[in-house]
Amino acid sequence: MQTGRGQTGRGMTVLAAAAMTNRVVAAMAATGPVLAPIACPLFLVAVAWPVQRALQARIPSGLAVILAVLATSGAVGVLGAMVGLGGSAASPAG
Repeated sequence: MQTGRGQTGRGMTVLAAAAMTNRVVAAMAATGPVLAPIACPLFLVAVAWPVQRALQARIPSGLAVILAVLATSGAVGVLGAMVGLGGSAASPAG
Protein backbone atom coordinates (compact mmCIF):
# COMPACT_ATOMS: atom_id res chain seq x y z
CA MET A 1 0.00 0.00 0.00
CA GLN A 2 1.37 3.42 -1.00
CA THR A 3 1.36 6.40 1.31
CA GLY A 4 1.05 10.00 0.19
CA ARG A 5 -0.20 11.16 -3.17
CA GLY A 6 1.78 8.79 -5.36
CA GLN A 7 2.07 9.08 -9.15
CA THR A 8 -1.62 9.85 -9.72
CA GLY A 9 -1.60 12.77 -7.30
CA ARG A 10 1.58 14.19 -8.81
CA GLY A 11 0.17 13.85 -12.31
CA MET A 12 -3.01 15.64 -11.32
CA THR A 13 -0.96 18.44 -9.76
CA VAL A 14 1.05 18.87 -12.95
CA LEU A 15 -2.13 18.81 -15.04
CA ALA A 16 -3.82 21.40 -12.81
CA ALA A 17 -0.74 23.65 -12.95
CA ALA A 18 -0.65 23.40 -16.76
CA ALA A 19 -4.35 24.22 -16.99
CA MET A 20 -4.00 27.24 -14.71
CA THR A 21 -0.96 28.46 -16.66
CA ASN A 22 -2.99 28.17 -19.86
CA ARG A 23 -5.84 30.20 -18.31
CA VAL A 24 -3.51 32.90 -16.99
CA VAL A 25 -1.77 33.29 -20.36
CA ALA A 26 -5.13 33.46 -22.15
CA ALA A 27 -6.40 36.08 -19.70
CA MET A 28 -3.26 38.15 -20.12
CA ALA A 29 -3.57 37.99 -23.90
CA ALA A 30 -7.20 39.07 -23.75
CA THR A 31 -6.47 41.98 -21.41
CA GLY A 32 -3.29 43.14 -23.17
CA PRO A 33 -4.56 46.64 -24.02
CA VAL A 34 -5.40 47.20 -20.36
CA LEU A 35 -2.34 45.51 -18.81
CA ALA A 36 0.29 47.10 -21.08
CA PRO A 37 -0.04 50.63 -19.62
CA ILE A 38 0.15 49.11 -16.14
CA ALA A 39 3.05 46.75 -16.83
CA CYS A 40 5.30 49.38 -18.41
CA PRO A 41 5.54 51.67 -15.36
CA LEU A 42 5.91 48.66 -13.06
CA PHE A 43 8.85 47.47 -15.17
CA LEU A 44 10.44 50.92 -15.03
CA VAL A 45 10.04 51.04 -11.25
CA ALA A 46 11.59 47.57 -10.97
CA VAL A 47 14.58 48.81 -12.98
CA ALA A 48 14.99 52.19 -11.27
CA TRP A 49 14.41 51.20 -7.65
CA PRO A 50 17.63 49.18 -7.07
CA VAL A 51 19.64 51.92 -8.79
CA GLN A 52 18.05 54.57 -6.59
CA ARG A 53 18.62 52.56 -3.40
CA ALA A 54 22.27 51.95 -4.26
CA LEU A 55 22.81 55.63 -5.01
CA GLN A 56 20.92 56.71 -1.87
CA ALA A 57 23.44 54.82 0.26
CA ARG A 58 26.19 57.10 -1.06
CA ILE A 59 24.53 60.44 -1.84
CA PRO A 60 21.49 62.41 -0.59
CA SER A 61 18.12 60.85 -1.44
CA GLY A 62 16.84 63.70 -3.65
CA LEU A 63 19.92 63.61 -5.84
CA ALA A 64 19.76 59.80 -5.92
CA VAL A 65 16.18 59.90 -7.22
CA ILE A 66 17.08 62.43 -9.91
CA LEU A 67 20.08 60.40 -11.06
CA ALA A 68 18.09 57.16 -11.05
CA VAL A 69 15.32 58.74 -13.16
CA LEU A 70 17.89 60.15 -15.60
CA ALA A 71 19.68 56.81 -15.86
CA THR A 72 16.42 54.93 -16.44
CA SER A 73 15.25 57.49 -19.01
CA GLY A 74 18.57 57.22 -20.79
CA ALA A 75 18.40 53.44 -20.87
CA VAL A 76 14.84 53.50 -22.23
CA GLY A 77 15.90 56.08 -24.83
CA VAL A 78 18.84 53.96 -25.95
CA LEU A 79 16.64 50.87 -26.22
CA GLY A 80 14.05 52.86 -28.17
CA ALA A 81 16.72 54.14 -30.54
CA MET A 82 18.03 50.61 -31.03
CA VAL A 83 14.55 49.35 -31.87
CA GLY A 84 13.91 52.27 -34.19
CA LEU A 85 17.20 51.96 -36.01
CA GLY A 86 16.92 48.19 -36.16
CA GLY A 87 13.51 48.47 -37.77
CA SER A 88 14.71 50.96 -40.36
CA ALA A 89 17.72 48.77 -41.21
CA ALA A 90 15.43 45.82 -41.91
CA SER A 91 13.21 47.75 -44.32
CA PRO A 92 14.00 47.51 -48.03
CA ALA A 93 15.86 50.45 -49.53
CA GLY A 94 14.24 52.44 -52.23
